[in-house]
Amino acid sequence: MRAYGLLEQLRPGSRHHRPDHARSRRSSKSSVEASFPLSSLLTVAATLDGHARGKDLFDNEDGTEVVTFKSKQVTVKDDDEAEVLGDLTLNGVTKEVTLDVDLKKAGMHPMLNKPTVGFEAETEIKRSDFGLGLYAPAVGDEVEVKISVEASQQ
Repeated sequence: MRAYGLLEQLRPGSRHHRPDHARSRRSSKSSVEASFPLSSLLTVAATLDGHARGKDLFDNEDGTEVVTFKSKQVTVKDDDEAEVLGDLTLNGVTKEVTLDVDLKKAGMHPMLNKPTVGFEAETEIKRSDFGLGLYAPAVGDEVEVKISVEASQQ
């Protein structure tokens, strides 16, 4: 069984992309930092939302839990791929994860008339690594995380 979710609120973060380093195939000077309140996670059903925020899973009924990611290293693989190593904090536990990132498009946004980039990233985490292993292994411990981002210059 798969449960999909989306975020209705992403806190302002930072992304620093250095296109002059994109072709270097070495660690770039790009960086990323993002956070979101867990209360903004929406699934396909309100009942599942309540259960996910409840004591059985994220224990976030008061809505205060924030998920954060802060990069430590960006390694450019080619013109449109990179690996981003960073710290993911979830449920008060910080673990190192690697995001596999694909640059989808970079250019002027047709409506905002600002430089804009689109990325997709993915990684896999274990719920139990973050103290969220209830019902594992009956309910899968591995979680695929897929992220789609469009970021425009301020």
